[in-house]
Parts: sequence; C-alpha cells; structure tokens
Amino acid sequence: MLLLSTYVHAQAYIPKDGEKFFFYPVSNNIANTVNGYDCFYSTDLAYKNDKFKIKPKFRFKVNDNELTPFSEIEGHQFTMISSVIENKNEKKLEKKACILFLTRDDGEKLFLRVPYIRKEEDNTLTRAMSLLFKTTTGKSNYKINIPCCPVSKYNEAADYISGQNIISYHRGRTSLEKAKDLLVKQSDFLGGFIPEGLFTKSGYELSCDSVGFRNIESYFFKQPVAYCKYDNRNVILPLFDFRGAGNSTYGEGFTLADFFARKGSVRDGLINSKDYPAKLLAMPGKRLRYDGTGVSTMDSYKLKQIRYWDNNKQYYIKNQTAYNCEAIDLSNEHADHFGLCAVMTDSLGKKFQIPLDLIDLSDNKFTNHPFELEEDFLARQRDWQASQKAFDERCEKENAEKEQRLRKKYGAKKAAKMMKGAYEIGWTVEEVREAVGPYYFECIHTYKDKYAYYEQFQHGKYDPSLLLFKNGKLVSITN
Repeated sequence: MLLLSTYVHAQAYIPKDGEKFFFYPVSNNIANTVNGYDCFYSTDLAYKNDKFKIKPKFRFKVNDNELTPFSEIEGHQFTMISSVIENKNEKKLEKKACILFLTRDDGEKLFLRVPYIRKEEDNTLTRAMSLLFKTTTGKSNYKINIPCCPVSKYNEAADYISGQNIISYHRGRTSLEKAKDLLVKQSDFLGGFIPEGLFTKSGYELSCDSVGFRNIESYFFKQPVAYCKYDNRNVILPLFDFRGAGNSTYGEGFTLADFFARKGSVRDGLINSKDYPAKLLAMPGKRLRYDGTGVSTMDSYKLKQIRYWDNNKQYYIKNQTAYNCEAIDLSNEHADHFGLCAVMTDSLGKKFQIPLDLIDLSDNKFTNHPFELEEDFLARQRDWQASQKAFDERCEKENAEKEQRLRKKYGAKKAAKMMKGAYEIGWTVEEVREAVGPYYFECIHTYKDKYAYYEQFQHGKYDPSLLLFKNGKLVSITN
C-alpha cells in the first residue's frame, strides 16, 4: 500500500457552483486494494433537515462492503450544486469537513464529504483529497484538493491537440519558463522520453496521438496526460494540474494547451499577421535559385540563419544554384529564430530551412535580390535571348540595306571595306566617315599653305588615330 507523503505541495481545488465535471479514475494499484469510496453519500438518505447523517449505510449506492463502487463514480459526469463546511463554527479543525452537493448525469443526488484532517478510519482515497501544507512561515495549512476536471476543459483540450502536430509556442518568458519547470518536476514519474530543450525560443514540434488517463507512481488517482511522439520516441506530457495527493502536484493552473498549440494554427496565424506576397507563399513545388554574385548576395549573418532541417548546423548554400521548395512551414528547434521558413531540398536530398524574411521575390526584370524563382530566372533568360535575337536580326537587316546603299554609291570594292570599318589613302572625308560609322571622328585642326588646304581628324577618343586630309583627300594615317 502507498503511504501519503507528510508534506504535499499542491493547490486546493474545488469545482465551481454549476460546473460540470468528472472525477479522475482511481489508479490500478489502489483499486486493487480498496473496494470503493467511503466519502460519497446519498443526499436523500444522509441529509435531513439541514443535518448530516454520516453512517456507512447512507453512502451512495453502497456495495456489500457499504462502500460506493468505483463504477458509480467513474464514467459519469457531475454537476456541482453547492459546497458547505460541516461544523463550520467548531474551533477544532478535525471536526470540520468539506461537503460538495452534486447531481449525477442521470439525476441521482449525492454529496462528497472530505474531512480536513485525515483520520485513520477514512480510506485511502478520502485521505488523498485532504492535503497538509507548510506555509513559508512554517505554519500548517490544510486544504481540499478534489481529483476532478471540468468536462468542457477536458474536451476542449482533447479536441484541440489530440491527433495534431503541436509545438511549444513561445508566448513570453514567464509562462514558458513556468511550463518548463513544471515538466521537469514531473519528468521522473511521467514515463516516456522528454526531449532536451523541449521549450526553446524556436518552438518544438511533437505529434500528439491521443489524450487519456495514466497511472503515475505514488498517485492515488490516474492523471490526465497527452501521449506524444518526437522522432518515433514516446513523449508523455501532463494535460492539466495533477490532482489528489502525491509526491508533488502542479497547483499552478497548468493547462498544456496554454503552452502548446496546433502547428497549423500557429502557422496560419503567422501568415495572416503579416502581408506576405502570394508569390512567396506559392513557392512549394517550385525551385528557388540563389544568385550569390555581385550585389545579389547576402552577408554572413544572414547566411548563418540558413540551417539544416535535422540539426543546428549551417547549410552552405551554393551560388547560382536552384533548390526545390517543399513547403512553407514553421521553423523547427534548430533555427535561430522562431517564425516561418521555406523548407528546401538540394540535389542530394538534403533538407534545410531558409527564414522566409530572407526571401524577396518582388518583381524586378533585372533583379538584384539574392533569391529568385528559377522559372522567373529562366523566363528572363528567354526574354533576353529573344531580345538579343531581335536586335541581331534588326542589325543584320540594317547592315544589308547599308551595304546595298554603299555599293550603289561607291562600288562593290570600296563598299566592302567600308562595311568592315576600314579606309585607305586617297579617300575623301565623306568616304572615311561612312567607314567609321557612329564612332568618334572629329576634325581637330585645320591649316593651309600656298599649295593646299589641310584638315586633321581624330578617329577614336581613346588610343586614337590621326588622319590628315589634303584638299579633301586622305594623305596620311598616324596611329
């Protein structure tokens, strides 16, 4: 038989008036040693004229041992009618008891009676609901802790996380640290595996298979837990505060759903909280190209935020390389910061994550952004090639028309030289200008003597050639 600890750290809990709740099931080892409850009484039999008749025969639905069978309590819902303190005006606490008037889901009326001071004649379960505290000043303090849970609270939590991927969502240091401390306290007797660093600033993902009640060592009542998995290993987390006497209880108003959230809900919330471009959110199934050259690169701080998916090492992304985008998801515990990321794979199947805030896909024909969809890059390449082809065709057509014009005006031999940009001694200024085309060709000096008129032209701004014309004819070329 399990013995109660002398000092139990727990918070008193009694259902509120009008609240529907159910009692935690009795643990297997206690159920095998105790034949039923001795603390439930029939209201009709044990409460007459505002007086309580606390006798075994007046207990609720008594069995042969004059105890209330577990089946009369477990599996039923109860409504809290009111609570009173028996012998309220008595000075001695051992003569007082907490009484809860209840209605069962089938209309049966009963009350639960728990003495403040545990007595030898009370059975194990009754004594498990009476708790002794030691205050910070060392004073004894007695409280009642009923092992029960509001129906709505349980159903809401079960519906919210059961069968879902959940994450330890950072809502502020105080609440997160409290949840972490509570889980650490319970880890020794919860069973299963608790991942190191379960509560991190980057969030921690678990898959919740189901919720239910579990036998916990040294607890008289089964406790509500969530059965989860991380990397195919079992993780068992408390669903609410532990109730009933044990070697410790939360007593903090703990609810797992306050510290864990559905992954999909958090993801959608982050997407809706920021006006992400539709193009960015439509990346899954497409390839993302990293340029990484010139101005289209990222500094080392940003590059370090690109991490492998399955460890906290930096993934070294390659320049001018495209990668497959699998999903837009929440970053995992290996990321530097909690938020949305693009889940990527390379040609070897290695998986990594890029924070979504590092990716800018805004339209820019000649983008300077480090990242670009491969389809946009290829489209730009095709546009450039088509533009280049059109330019080449236009130039070819213009050259053909120019050659035809020059042949007609200067003859085939001279026209052929002109098309190559060449000229020779004896040509006129006009003929040389035709050969030079759009390039720099300016007169820089003129003079004359009694025999002729001279003009000096410069061909080319840099490393120029000097051409001397005498009476309009080219007579010398100086490089």
